Amino acid sequence: MCATWPAEIATDVALIAIGDLAFYTMPGELFCWYGLQLKQRARFNYPVVLGLANDRIGYIADRVFPTKDIFNQPLDFERRAFGSTGDAGELLVQAALGL
Repeated sequence: MCATWPAEIATDVALIAIGDLAFYTMPGELFCWYGLQLKQRARFNYPVVLGLANDRIGYIADRVFPTKDIFNQPLDFERRAFGSTGDAGELLVQAALGL
C-alpha cells in the first residue's frame, strides 16, 4: 500500500536564542543547501540548525536533488537563487528567519 502526502502539512519552526547563539528548529531533515541559506541570512553570529525537531515530516530536499545524474556533476551552489520557487525548504527557512 502506498501512502499519499497531502498538498500541505501544518508544522512548526522555532527559535531559541541565548545572546548571540541561536537554535533554529526544523520539523524534518533539511538538505544542506537550506541550512546554509539559513545560517548565511541569520541575524545571530552563531546559528545552529536542529533537524527533526517539533515534528518529523521527512526529508526536505532542495530542487536540484531530483536532477538526473546529480552525483556525477559538481553542484554549483554559488549561482543558485534563493526565494524564486517557494518550495517547502524555502518556506521553512523564510519562516525561521521571520522569528
